[in-house]
Amino acid sequence: MNYYIKQEEWERILVKLKAIPSIHTKNETTLRNFIEGVWFAARSGCQWRLLPERYGSWRAVHMRFKEWSDKGIWKQLFESMHIEADREATMIDATIIRAHACSAGYKKDSGDQEALGRSRGGFTTKIHALVDALGNPLKFILTAGQRNDITQAEALLENVANTVVIADKGYDSNALIEAIKKQKWFFPTKCVNF
Repeated sequence: MNYYIKQEEWERILVKLKAIPSIHTKNETTLRNFIEGVWFAARSGCQWRLLPERYGSWRAVHMRFKEWSDKGIWKQLFESMHIEADREATMIDATIIRAHACSAGYKKDSGDQEALGRSRGGFTTKIHALVDALGNPLKFILTAGQRNDITQAEALLENVANTVVIADKGYDSNALIEAIKKQKWFFPTKCVNF
């Protein structure tokens, strides 16, 4: 089978997964196949039921993905993989993605939990992201699409120090600038509008 995740990256992922006690890692081939299936779905944007058969039953992959999400395993894995960040500068921004109508309604009134909201574009999710100077993702937060960019700024910048913070007009707030100064982050004295 051809894998999308490079072997050296897979070995780093496997070490991190073996350190999490609630994961069964004895069958490495099955585990890798599951991770590859999730990777394929994330990269292609396909619905779970359209996952190619080589990754196994789409229901099994989806249920395991959801279980890992509920346990915070994906979050732990993501946070443990960005050790070598270039902290010369950090950038924060947000973007909206359109969600398919069938993604809504898992449970009644669960829009916040599902990070779904209604805006002019229909069902949307907003991705708030923190990246390093090279554009590598360090942290992200999902909210409903109608939320303002600045609402997640302090949460994104939590535990970030000794770096230049770069943000666009959506983060122009005296309160955020004061929070940045208190945390001893660097903030450009000159703002450039693009």
